[in-house]
Amino acid sequence: MQTEKEWMRVMYEKLNEERKFWKVFVFGFLTFGIYEIIFWWYMIQDLNTACGYMEKTDDDKSPNYLIVILLSIVTFGIYRHVWYYKQGNRMRTVARAYGIQIEEKGSTYVLWNTVGSLLVGCGPLISLYLFIHNVNKICHEYNEARERELNEHADPVSDFGFDDGGINGGSNGGDGGFDQGTIGIRVSKTGTLKCIKGVYKGSDIVLRDGEELVIGRNSKMAQLVIGDSDISRRHCSIRYRASDGYYYVTDYSSLGTVMNNSQKLATNVETRCPVGTKLTLGSGNNEFILE
Repeated sequence: MQTEKEWMRVMYEKLNEERKFWKVFVFGFLTFGIYEIIFWWYMIQDLNTACGYMEKTDDDKSPNYLIVILLSIVTFGIYRHVWYYKQGNRMRTVARAYGIQIEEKGSTYVLWNTVGSLLVGCGPLISLYLFIHNVNKICHEYNEARERELNEHADPVSDFGFDDGGINGGSNGGDGGFDQGTIGIRVSKTGTLKCIKGVYKGSDIVLRDGEELVIGRNSKMAQLVIGDSDISRRHCSIRYRASDGYYYVTDYSSLGTVMNNSQKLATNVETRCPVGTKLTLGSGNNEFILE
């Protein structure tokens, strides 16, 4: 059986804060650019996660690296400079929110990539070195913030009565708690959110009549926390109403919530969903059934 703290460690995967410039340079050359693509793909994912933790909106979120490459090609390299400028300023702003200082701003990377390229072609390498170094700093602060939450026994689902006890006739007499299989609430069952795909796969989350459950990436905004990059800080809310036996779902996200594989829910509009409705969050890594 997992304790609450161990479960949180599973959800809050530590970001890579030790990326090395020489690796992307050397292994990228030896693998004809394949390593570089993989390196950038995961670095951008971590960048979005670390910055997104402190940002109030997803407006500055970076697309994945393949889209960055494609847009750079069709704009003859212009988008690449725009991307560096936007993400550089983004890191500088987020660094202040974390309580640290990053000297480089967006224009720093653009200048190294353009004017600096005249210095025997070294400018883009310096820009890459600085960018990697600053992503590492942001990821380190994110990891530290998550570790503090663990040490303070932060509970992302505290409003719904989770504890470390047994369930289904376990040590608590079946009145609550959670383990690797099922998540329960210490009240009479009225509605159930069943996870069929994602970090909570195989878990049942019991909903009280009229109580709202918020799903999201930020533990300060949501009770059910999912750290995936396609999940918004406050992604959606679910409420069960026993009087009519329906669920009421509201989407707040940038990547959306889809009902029954076809209907994308309107943003900031409460949608009535019958029992048996399937909800797909973001790009589809997390799916739930309203039972």
